[in-house]
Amino acid sequence: MSFRIRGAAAALFIAVLAVPLPALADEDGAELFRSTCADCHGAKGDQRALGQSRPIATLDAATITETLIARRAAPRTMQDRVKAALTDDEVKALADYVSSLGGGS
Repeated sequence: MSFRIRGAAAALFIAVLAVPLPALADEDGAELFRSTCADCHGAKGDQRALGQSRPIATLDAATITETLIARRAAPRTMQDRVKAALTDDEVKALADYVSSLGGGS
């Protein structure tokens, strides 16, 4: 491998390392929330989904994670089936994002 190619590869590697991982997780959580939750829970997580749930933005990340995993294990509704498709990393990103919206810290 030539010096020029090695230098470019090293620069690319350093650039990738410079991207803060939590920022990527925040973006992933925000996008997941927008695409799977916001229609029912509101853009800020402050609405009661279908008039039944409490506002999820008031929950902490641990409670959100526990709830998503429990619903994933035993889906009962269409929303539960959506939750069942989430990976562990997506659950974490979503829980972290939602808890950052309100009082759940």
